[in-house]
Amino acid sequence: MESKIIKGLSEEKYHSQEGEKTPLFSYSTAKTILQKSPYHAYLQHPLLGGQGDFKSSKAMDTGNLLHKLLLGEGADIEVIDADNFRGKDAREQRDNAYEVGKIPVLKKEYDEYLKVLDVIKEEIRKICPEFFLPHESELSVKWEMPGGIKVQSRFDWISPESALMIDLKTTTDASPEKVQRKIIDMGYDMQDSLYTQSANTVWPELAGRWKFLFIFLEVAPPYSVSVVELDSSFKWMGEQKINRAAEKWLDGLNNENWPGYGRFMLEAPQWAVKKEMEKQEEI
Repeated sequence: MESKIIKGLSEEKYHSQEGEKTPLFSYSTAKTILQKSPYHAYLQHPLLGGQGDFKSSKAMDTGNLLHKLLLGEGADIEVIDADNFRGKDAREQRDNAYEVGKIPVLKKEYDEYLKVLDVIKEEIRKICPEFFLPHESELSVKWEMPGGIKVQSRFDWISPESALMIDLKTTTDASPEKVQRKIIDMGYDMQDSLYTQSANTVWPELAGRWKFLFIFLEVAPPYSVSVVELDSSFKWMGEQKINRAAEKWLDGLNNENWPGYGRFMLEAPQWAVKKEMEKQEEI
């Protein structure tokens, strides 16, 4: 498989893998394999189990809206003039927006984000001026790993001229402690690893020079921003996880082996054991 750079690929076509003969591996697939099971990844993949359709959530809509406002790319926005989505007309407008791939948003919420958009941009400019360099947004690439695994990745923000990738994340709390926990819980170290591999392969003349930054943006006042680069320990973990997920993926494709959770023995966590020991000492 030749490495491909694909501009203008819609999010729907990217996720559906329309036209592909072989299922493509991705960060989201790797995360599902390790955080759930290969069977879950099989079921969710559009070219395998085909049960990957999911309903949007408020958090996802907010994230997509801010991506659109800050990056200028992504699904179109459908502004709905209603107090909430509980009324029949508002629900129908929202559902119709989803049907045609738009982001539904209440007018009062949309107006609020427009009011603070310049404030958010200025905060980003202070701590991450690179965000305003010339770049491509929502750029998709397809490539092949050693061992024949075909992969796709989609960059929020990428600049080959600067050897820089930036991914925008929305969150309720962008403090360092919470961001560290979120990176682990969401497997963002795996995203860093796979996207860096993607960039190294698609732009081999820049291999080893790429920098990956996460911008975490709070979705409520004061809309604080954290810009994060993962250290070598995080990058090592991400690489090991991607390698494990890729091995399980390849086993599934080659041997039709998609195990679920299976049977196992659970070890009591140390905090629970300590708590019980303290209770015993009180007796």
